[in-house]
Amino acid sequence: MLSKKFRLNRKQIGLIHQRGRRFSFGKIGAKCLANYLDYSRFAVNVPVKVYKKAVDRNRLRRLVYDSAGRLNLKGYDCLITVFSPLSDEKNEIQQLQKLVNL
Repeated sequence: MLSKKFRLNRKQIGLIHQRGRRFSFGKIGAKCLANYLDYSRFAVNVPVKVYKKAVDRNRLRRLVYDSAGRLNLKGYDCLITVFSPLSDEKNEIQQLQKLVNL
């Protein structure tokens, strides 16, 4: 899990929704906005429509946060959203690696 310094709060998420630029990678999407800091901050959204059980949503959220922490991206605020269930664990990790290699 990322430390609080690298995560977004509700106010910052609202700003990204208004002004952010959208990117899509199949079942995973991201909205990003420049923050002019020496580091990037992230938020992850996994809707109930994707996974009914909170355990599954939180597991996927942890995987995404872990992948986001490995990014060498500096100076951006990113909201990452999972649009539909990912088929299997290997596929999840590969799709997340794609997202990391923007």
